[in-house]
Amino acid sequence: MKSNWLFQLIKTLSKAEKRHFKLYLGPYDKKGESFYMRLFNRFSKAEKYDEKALMASFPSQQRAVLKNQLFHKVLGSLIKQHEGNTAYGEVQLLIQKSDVLYQRKLFKAADQLLKKAAQKAEELELFETLMTIYQRWKRLYIFVLGVEERAFHIQRFWELEQKVLSQLANLREMEWASMQVFDWYYRHHYAKTAEEKKHYDQLMQHPLLQHIDQSLSFSAKVIFLNTLGLYNDCIGEKKACIDFRKQLVQLYQEYPHWIKERATQYLAASNNWILGLIHLEAYSQANEALEQIHTFPTRLQRPFKGEEEVMWFRLYHSLSLEVSIRTGNFRKAQANIPEIEKAFVRLGNKLNEAFKLPFYYFFAYTQFALCQYKEALDWLAPLVHKDDPSFRSELFRFGRLLYLVIHYELGNFELLPSITRSTQRYLKKSGKISPYEKILLDFFNKTPYTDSKTAFQTLLAGLDPLFERPTPTGVLHHFHFLSWCKGHIEGQNFEFAFHTYLSR
Repeated sequence: MKSNWLFQLIKTLSKAEKRHFKLYLGPYDKKGESFYMRLFNRFSKAEKYDEKALMASFPSQQRAVLKNQLFHKVLGSLIKQHEGNTAYGEVQLLIQKSDVLYQRKLFKAADQLLKKAAQKAEELELFETLMTIYQRWKRLYIFVLGVEERAFHIQRFWELEQKVLSQLANLREMEWASMQVFDWYYRHHYAKTAEEKKHYDQLMQHPLLQHIDQSLSFSAKVIFLNTLGLYNDCIGEKKACIDFRKQLVQLYQEYPHWIKERATQYLAASNNWILGLIHLEAYSQANEALEQIHTFPTRLQRPFKGEEEVMWFRLYHSLSLEVSIRTGNFRKAQANIPEIEKAFVRLGNKLNEAFKLPFYYFFAYTQFALCQYKEALDWLAPLVHKDDPSFRSELFRFGRLLYLVIHYELGNFELLPSITRSTQRYLKKSGKISPYEKILLDFFNKTPYTDSKTAFQTLLAGLDPLFERPTPTGVLHHFHFLSWCKGHIEGQNFEFAFHTYLSR
């Protein structure tokens, strides 16, 4: 066992799980006097892993065994605590109970539990588990309960098993075909050449990817629609991509028990669909879809589990902010900031800093649009003074550019040259400097201007061709540089200039 696995495991435990573990150890450990409890408490309280300090008071010859045994005791406690909290765990428990009843010759009671297990496993497509249930059931009927109709039961269970094997084989082949497409995407992303598009087209020739009717289970249908959505996104067919992603959300909505069972997958599907609508500027449809997400906690009809609450929060609030900002409804976005800040506090350790970064950018953009520049700088600080390599670099790049814009608005012309040089170094380090970034850096390098109107006219003339409609670049969705220029040229604030641009 890796020396710090035990430490990492204990650090994942909630208060309820720690309390359960102490009960799980039993009366011997009530006072926390055993080696197990002492070591557990030390690991639980420690902020970082220090093998020498944590194990100092334990006999050296017992340390490895003690850590290994405690590791498995913690795992045993977690399994015991959560064994009935998942569909799979619930079905496994029913099978175990039926085994106990069978051994005690309570055959009809065992039969009832197996029926219940089979119904649950069929409903949730636990195909491998179904084969285990059918094996138990077959033994029960062929040798005990159905001896007089043995031939009938042999045939019945053979048909049940063949159906499950067909569904399982279909699902596995669908997974394989889909993984080929996703693997190519992870290595090459969007098709930039005819050759790359051709490769995507070849991967999509698999018979199971031709029509959804080839999918023999709900799970296979989910994979089919996910794959078709990704494929169309990668070859530039954005409307077709959104259509398949909408179909996926609708598929889940047709089977509410799947939403309850796979809430995170449903939220991920909804996120992809709504993002697609936003990118196509179908904002009214995006708002309708977001309203469905807003009521999701109520419709789920059970408490959130695991990452579900965090995922729902990020989906609903970040996309709501994005729609508000893209449609120029900055005051609505601003009104939502206090509620989101309260949720940050409430969710506490469930959120890491990287989770909050997109929100910080949205908050800064909103405050900037409403001329609250100092507040905007405060929100930008984590994006400007930190660089999280695990997060997408474009967020930090736009954060740096907005930082320059705000300092310009504040009239900090003495600071701008050094901040611009720092930004230029960062942009070079994190990737190639794009044409629009170069134009903006040149603009800030030359501040202050004796004739700012002419300077902004020159800046607009350089940027406008890069962002020409009808194919607007995603850059303007992160910050609308054209409205900023127009506002300075025509003596308007950013919010007014932005609405003027939208009404064109």
